[in-house]
Amino acid sequence: MLSGTVNSREVLMQLDWDVVIECLAEHGYVITHREKAA
Repeated sequence: MLSGTVNSREVLMQLDWDVVIECLAEHGYVITHREKAA
């Protein structure tokens, strides 16, 4: 499963985004919808 590289997309899909956004907001990051830019 971990054969040297971690599939970052797999990891990202498993994150609790509500917690991530809250954490980023506490650190002063501006949250934007990346998928719209992509």
